[in-house]
Amino acid sequence: MLENGKISIIPPEKHGLDGYSYTLTFINNMNFAQYSWWREPEEKWGVFGELVKVIFKYIDMGI
Repeated sequence: MLENGKISIIPPEKHGLDGYSYTLTFINNMNFAQYSWWREPEEKWGVFGELVKVIFKYIDMGI
């Protein structure tokens, strides 16, 4: 799912003072990618929004 995604190398710039910001870092041996966004991810980054929902679900469960 994440390995085959098509994501712009330079996303549009956004700033905000309310809401939440997110940063996901993926590391595979010596390769890594880091993605950050504010509030909701761009449409093309929707898979990241779904991943954050899963992560918070497990945090809320105390796992």
